[in-house]
Amino acid sequence: MNILLEKSVVQIAEQVSRFERTRQWQNYSEDELWREFIACNLGSRVKFELTKATISYLDSRGILKYCRTEFNNTDLERVISDSLRQPLTVEIAGRCIRRKYPFHNLKARHITRTAVSIYGSGTSLVKILKMGRDPLETRNLLVSKSVGIGPKQASLFLRNIGYCTDLAVLDVHVLRYMSFVGLLPSIIKTVQNIRQYEMLENLLRAYSYKLSLSMGTLDISIWIVMRVAYKGGVA
Repeated sequence: MNILLEKSVVQIAEQVSRFERTRQWQNYSEDELWREFIACNLGSRVKFELTKATISYLDSRGILKYCRTEFNNTDLERVISDSLRQPLTVEIAGRCIRRKYPFHNLKARHITRTAVSIYGSGTSLVKILKMGRDPLETRNLLVSKSVGIGPKQASLFLRNIGYCTDLAVLDVHVLRYMSFVGLLPSIIKTVQNIRQYEMLENLLRAYSYKLSLSMGTLDISIWIVMRVAYKGGVA
């Protein structure tokens, strides 16, 4: 099974790498960057389909733009929480179902405090991206200016906007895969701190060199393959 998983990842990576080269973060507006940043926050421990529907709903209601101009914490948090409580129609596994976003109070608090930290201080995501001397420093800057954004979410954001391809998104699918192919002695469900995150990231980076793939291409390919494998009862 391990050999089959690795072969599948390499095959998917050929398609992913072509798409990856089309994105350049300099072409994104501040609105687009903020939308993607919040999507990465909302996506933690939530199904991709529900996250996508939720961020689209917030955007259509003007909530994301409101976050960048309204710095009354109590009012902003209430508006976001109320919006996150709304049931949405989501297509999962071929079925349309009604779902509410979980953790609505927690995520409303995270988004509010992040918006105030970034925009309330007169900075912006564009300025932060230009400030970092390298991807690792930029990731640390994003984490330090945010609430609810750790290295995984910050790495996902930087990869999605085409900022860099050398940071790992160590979600549960990638961590499982790392154990299946022998990079880890057992499955790690959660990463405890930034030091452990960077250690695991370096293991995956060495593996990416072995396969002649960028980290960005590798971990999204792993994510795709492992989602399919679990749906099919293979992994």
